Amino acid sequence: MFVYTTPSDAERTSGEYAIKTGEVVSGRPVECVTRRGDWSVWIVESETEITLPDGARISEFRVSGTDLPESNHLIDYHGNWHSNQYGWTFRSDCALINLPYNRAGMIAYLSSGLFKGVGIKTAERIVERFGEKTYEVIAEQPEKLAKIRGLSKKAEAISVTFNETSKLRSVIGNLAPYGVSPRLAVRIAAAFDNPQQVISENPYELTKARIGVGFATADRIARANGISESDPKRIAAAINYYMRRSQEYGNCYAPERLLARVVSERLQSETYPDPYNNGIKQILDLLIRRSYMLHLPPDRCYQRSMLRFELSLADVLIKLSAAEVESRPATKWRADLDAAARSLGVEPSAEQIAAAEMLNKSPFLILTGGAGSGKTTALKLLIAALAPKQALLCAPTGRAARRMADQTGYPAQTIHRALGILNLPDSPSELLYREEGAVINLEVQRIQELPGLERIARTGVSRELYETVAAGEEYRLGDYDLVIVDEVSMINTVLAALLLSEIRPGTRVVLVGDPRQLPAIGAGNVLADMLRADVLPTVYLSRNFRQDEESLIPANAERVSIGENIRFGANCEYHAAVNNEEAADLIRKLYPRLVEKYGLDEVLVLVPIRGDKGRVETRPAAGVFALNHMLREMMNPPRRGATEVTLGGQKWRPGDKLMQTRNRQRNDTKGEIYDLNNGDIGYVSGCFTDEDGAGMIVKFDGVSFIYRSEDAVDLQLAYASTVHKAQGSEYAAVIIVLLDGHYVLLKRDLLYTALTRAKREAHFVGQRSAIGRAIRTPDAAERYTSLGEMLSDAEFRAEAESRFTEEAEQQE
Repeated sequence: MFVYTTPSDAERTSGEYAIKTGEVVSGRPVECVTRRGDWSVWIVESETEITLPDGARISEFRVSGTDLPESNHLIDYHGNWHSNQYGWTFRSDCALINLPYNRAGMIAYLSSGLFKGVGIKTAERIVERFGEKTYEVIAEQPEKLAKIRGLSKKAEAISVTFNETSKLRSVIGNLAPYGVSPRLAVRIAAAFDNPQQVISENPYELTKARIGVGFATADRIARANGISESDPKRIAAAINYYMRRSQEYGNCYAPERLLARVVSERLQSETYPDPYNNGIKQILDLLIRRSYMLHLPPDRCYQRSMLRFELSLADVLIKLSAAEVESRPATKWRADLDAAARSLGVEPSAEQIAAAEMLNKSPFLILTGGAGSGKTTALKLLIAALAPKQALLCAPTGRAARRMADQTGYPAQTIHRALGILNLPDSPSELLYREEGAVINLEVQRIQELPGLERIARTGVSRELYETVAAGEEYRLGDYDLVIVDEVSMINTVLAALLLSEIRPGTRVVLVGDPRQLPAIGAGNVLADMLRADVLPTVYLSRNFRQDEESLIPANAERVSIGENIRFGANCEYHAAVNNEEAADLIRKLYPRLVEKYGLDEVLVLVPIRGDKGRVETRPAAGVFALNHMLREMMNPPRRGATEVTLGGQKWRPGDKLMQTRNRQRNDTKGEIYDLNNGDIGYVSGCFTDEDGAGMIVKFDGVSFIYRSEDAVDLQLAYASTVHKAQGSEYAAVIIVLLDGHYVLLKRDLLYTALTRAKREAHFVGQRSAIGRAIRTPDAAERYTSLGEMLSDAEFRAEAESRFTEEAEQQE
């Protein structure tokens, strides 16, 4: 990470804006000796001698770090000295490039990629026109800059970037006394208009900005700023922080005593030896009285927004399943079903026929079963027999939606696209409540425009949520008479509530999923809770159709689901490896063989962990990060004459297989707008450098898009993936890495999900003990949710609604 600054010589030598416990060394990088992804090691020459921790004096030294600038400018490196087998190396947390004033330096600075749309030729024209006043013109007179050819529409943005970058130096200096590193100071400056005010008045606000500041960091800053350990602001911040973190781990609520205990541990104070009967409990009660939180008996603590979404989801599920629909006579329906089966060339099982008959009588159906149990065939039968005027098929991810379309023969799209949104916000409170000073971004505004969100907002306040639906009431998905949602196990409470609230009661709805897979990312366990409630029409498909009788994959998936050991054989093999290095060596041999057999698109390595934290040299060789780079070098090595570019801290070359990691709307090279979804797989088709800087062309499903440095942060190599990322997709062959070091993540649902990604071959690389541990560990920790009880217990649901209504009336 680097920015340009203009510190004085005194500031450079004093290191006044370094981390309290860190150092600052200055020099010019002359050679990159090691590079792995966005991490690199450089040989740097200093203008003056530097004293090492052992007393030696040198003028050339090694610097390692992430996103280190490739520049011949004088650079201030912030960090600490460390000794290893190569001698002393300076590990840099942040690199600050000093602003150059000679002609060559200014051109290099302006064309460095910091300013979008400025390449070398444009930079030369700017410097030729304004000379020594170049920076002054950029900062204060962008209208003059706009007269340069090619900059009429870019000048204002260039000026804004220049001025924002210049402010960073003062921000770094102002925050340093609080122990804030330069890297973190840059993120804080980007998130807050007045970071100094936030730091001095309430540093705990930093935890809400999603910039990598946890409670411990904010608390350290607050304590250094004089906030006492018993300050109510501190206790309330700890409570709110834990509630947000709890939701990230899948919980909708927190048990009161557990909440008090965890907050007490987080505060790390002797002031609260009994957290339930002291200041923590008092602040918790205060938050409940003021309706920032709600309490459901016996001990459930909710944030208001999460209870509202869970209540709304229960309401809409009940109303959709109880709505009246026109059914066909049994004989007519069976005749239509038989005709549909003949047209598809299939012989439906008794379970598939039961599902069809249930949907004829009911507007709502949950269709569940393991991989290959015939869910797709059942859906094709339902669609063909019902012959809906308008049907919507959707899934949580782009890859799952495309697989759904390929398998059923009907168009499918992502849930987000169907709703007209891109991404959910990190906190559901952003959708329903505008906290003072909160910035509502464009994506939140799109969600707030959904008609269903208003119905969600009425939950618990108006008992007429769906009781008196006006005939003309708007629904985003109101024109469909059949809605089918696949991979429901991946859908969290907020997304489920938003989706189902947009469906008009009386529409036939089919929810499809396998509850044995990994639960959704985010709060809730929607599919499992619906099945556990046992009050909604449900059909479980138990027979496996996908693989032939000799395949071990379906049988082993069933064994895993009930806690039995895997039986290895011809198409489900085990390869022993006792550590990450051995696993990586085995994958190096196995992966090319499978690619030759099935093709690059049909082979994937699955790993429980990303392995991208910390220094590159310490990252696990069999983590996603290291495997992706190893396999890229094997499958797509550098080619003589082929252009490579570095974008977003990652080197790219034509032929690289990559994945889009965030939902985005982008224009293709022809100007057409497309939705690119998290999980989409593409390939680099070309790299180039023009007057706007470096870029590359990426193809997704044959459509080309241009990516620049600021866009490439949404991309990652895609030869290996976490199991979570692969959910909703299938491959001919998968390699599953399981080692004892993954013990925290070794759960039955993770193993089941990984194994069921394979259609033809599954290869386990690792330790039998790790596989056994995963099989013996039933699943991830039970999530704290109330949806099942809200569906099955009318009294509990009424109590929850009354509590919500009482709190709402108190607020009014």
